[in-house]
Amino acid sequence: LATAAVVGASFGMTGFASAQSSTLPVYNQGGTVLTAASPGHPSTYGNNNYLNGTATKGPVANPTPGTMVIHLGFIVLSEATAAWSSVDTANTGTKVNPLGMETYVRIYPGVDAMAANGLRYGAAVEIRQNFFGNTGATTSAVPSASVGGAGGTFESTAQTLFVRREFVYLGADNVGVVRIGETDGVIGTFDEGGSTTGVFLSPSGTIVGGDLQGTGVAAGSGWMTPYFGAQSGNEYATEKVFYDSPSFYGFDIAAQYSPHPFNGFGTAGGCIAGGAPDCPALSSSPFVGSGSIETNIYAAGVRYQGHLGPASVLLYGTYMGSGHVNYTGSAKAAAAAGPAGNGYSGQFDDLSLGMFGANVTVAGLSVFGNVMTGAYNGVLAPKPAGAPDATGFGAGVKYAFGPWTIGGVYSQYDSQGAVALTGISQSHAWVGYFAATYTAAPGLTFYADYGYGQSHQGGYNFATGAVGTSANNSVRTQAFLVGTAITW
Repeated sequence: LATAAVVGASFGMTGFASAQSSTLPVYNQGGTVLTAASPGHPSTYGNNNYLNGTATKGPVANPTPGTMVIHLGFIVLSEATAAWSSVDTANTGTKVNPLGMETYVRIYPGVDAMAANGLRYGAAVEIRQNFFGNTGATTSAVPSASVGGAGGTFESTAQTLFVRREFVYLGADNVGVVRIGETDGVIGTFDEGGSTTGVFLSPSGTIVGGDLQGTGVAAGSGWMTPYFGAQSGNEYATEKVFYDSPSFYGFDIAAQYSPHPFNGFGTAGGCIAGGAPDCPALSSSPFVGSGSIETNIYAAGVRYQGHLGPASVLLYGTYMGSGHVNYTGSAKAAAAAGPAGNGYSGQFDDLSLGMFGANVTVAGLSVFGNVMTGAYNGVLAPKPAGAPDATGFGAGVKYAFGPWTIGGVYSQYDSQGAVALTGISQSHAWVGYFAATYTAAPGLTFYADYGYGQSHQGGYNFATGAVGTSANNSVRTQAFLVGTAITW
């Protein structure tokens, strides 16, 4: 309680003046250092103490031997949105309202410490707001709607908090760092918060599960799947052991391993019951679709961070692979999930892909790009046997001048898409995304985003998710938002 009181007081007493300086407020209580996170930078994907094998100076204070740094970051975003798609009127007699408002919070508690012998250690957590899925086809999903009520009480009381990242780490500058738990792996770490994929264009998250993707009932189904996986839950929410080496002349190497893509605490019941489809201990299963579950996921890569003349350069290359659960059911049972003539057998290929990214920044202008190609589907998922390999790429620019940034990215993804349409059709999707931000004061950012994209797959209904139909095989989506983000 005393610690909590000091933390609370620190945020209040340091006030706006000290927040504008580059020096973080620090409070020493008998070897424990309590720091306010740098305004405008809650740790979304990593902080400077554990993100790299060699700790660096940055927004979170570095511990000294015998001390702990305790930090607690928040971000609250509030947005007004407008979204339209070509399937807004797909259901006869209905039309999606294009206008909306949305607000959410994320919380980042953590601790960074150093033993007397120089060993770095700590833990970090990311907590997010969860929302009630208000997308039912009838008013039974929203009881108050049946009597004309606004529904605010019902919806807000159904909201919860959930953990998205959670891990511990150990490290030393001369040997590197090991992170264990739900943490960013090689591609997420090397992408450095979206610096090569465009996620860093706006606080909204842009094209990787961003706020525009969740805007509107129908519009959300039309956005391109984030082919690159970086900053996606399928990448960082997988339990893993991750290692990053110290930096040598700007180069470092990293590797990771996961026995399966789950947290074992969450699915143990299915194993006890005899092997449900989501049991993490499966090696074989007769359940249709279970062959897409990865086993023994691994990745490795090399990165360069440095300067070439006036340019700051980030370059990396990675490889990711895995095994998969052996499907022991019949091909006939799997094919029954799709239309006649499909080649879906229930069997899948091992995950095998390469990802390459770059960002070059000169005088505030960043030019970036990224490509991923190989045997995969969706977001880092195995592809069905007989399906073509997938390729996704993106390229963009960002310019920062004073408190302003402007930028955009174009991305395209070609993959199998719906597995029940294997041998019949594949998915083709693209999106153009543009964003501008204005930092009005420490911890206060205004931003505006616009996205336009199209997804297409023959035989797939983007309005209902049905396969084997000629309806709504293409969907065009555009959306716009203006928002305010406050971080502390």
